[in-house]
Amino acid sequence: MPCFIPVPLILYYIIRNLNEILLKLIKLQGGNMIKEKGMMIAIVVCTMLIVPLQLMALSVSFYIGDVSAVRDNKKIDITMGTEINSGDSIKTGAKSTVELVYQDGSKITVLEKSTVRVGSQNIKDSDSISLISGNITGKFEKLKKGSHKVYTPTIICAVRGTEFTVSVSDGGDSRIDLAEGKLALDNPYGSMELNPDERADTIVSQKPEKAADDSTVENWQAEKNKELVENPEEKSDQYDAHVSTFRVRNKSTSDSMDTYKKMVKKAGDQKSLEKAGENIDTAEESIQNDLLLNEASSASLENIMKDFEARNNSIYKKFKKLKEESNKVLEQQKKNYEAIQAVREAHRKAYEKIMGKFQNDRNQILNDLNMGDVKPKIDNK
Repeated sequence: MPCFIPVPLILYYIIRNLNEILLKLIKLQGGNMIKEKGMMIAIVVCTMLIVPLQLMALSVSFYIGDVSAVRDNKKIDITMGTEINSGDSIKTGAKSTVELVYQDGSKITVLEKSTVRVGSQNIKDSDSISLISGNITGKFEKLKKGSHKVYTPTIICAVRGTEFTVSVSDGGDSRIDLAEGKLALDNPYGSMELNPDERADTIVSQKPEKAADDSTVENWQAEKNKELVENPEEKSDQYDAHVSTFRVRNKSTSDSMDTYKKMVKKAGDQKSLEKAGENIDTAEESIQNDLLLNEASSASLENIMKDFEARNNSIYKKFKKLKEESNKVLEQQKKNYEAIQAVREAHRKAYEKIMGKFQNDRNQILNDLNMGDVKPKIDNK
């Protein structure tokens, strides 16, 4: 079995921390800590080699076996430290795995026979993980603000310091097993929170539900995959409802865009601008969530199409039509995302203009004051 581990994982983290130490030493070179020219050169060279690791939002820290990646429809080589970009897809073969690490040390391990996508080409600098099929495990560091997100065709997992496993069947149904911490689960149909040692299942076009049975991941996937083979029409109906939901949400979002524009236009002070900004943030997050969910669903539909193409032409055509509808929805989602970015830019300019005017008016008032006239007179006699 091929194995590529040029640097042990523990050394990888030592190197990341060492880089920070070296940078501090360089800043102190004017003192007595660094006098040897040879050592200074060595430190600078090491730092230059290590710094790129810190600049990567997400990179490969370990892999073994058959691991492939695709960027812009072209295969790229996977090596230790490979930077993963928005829109990249990674696939593992049998008895293969790859570990991806965020800058904060949070890790996603893609297990065998799995496919993931990192972020989206349609969302700049996005680095969330979308599990299209198979299994991943995650161990995330606690964040001071916000959360990492993991997507599947059916659910969004908002993560803030936790250990978990996410599994997706061939038909796109999802299972989440939580080992430690808490997970917020959400989709267009409902939301819930998972606690340690709890599990949730989510069927396409349905809300997440806590699972009571104690079936293993392997048995769960085998059962779900069997259901798809035996009753693909039911899965087709579920995806039809799923795509229709996104279509309705798209229209609602598009119709709301004028409201956000008016809020920015009418804002006349800092408080109203901040309120408008909060609404824009909420709208942008919702648009991104729907877009990433739909992209994962679309990828799942494509896998189902390929699975049935050679053995059941009528089922293949059903899922092909659904894939086409999903693509149409995605095009509108992209337009909504571009529209909210334009509103955000208008908000930024309005904020700069209003706050800049406030600062200019304040400075003008101070300049107009004759400070000498208000100073108390001091009698030196």
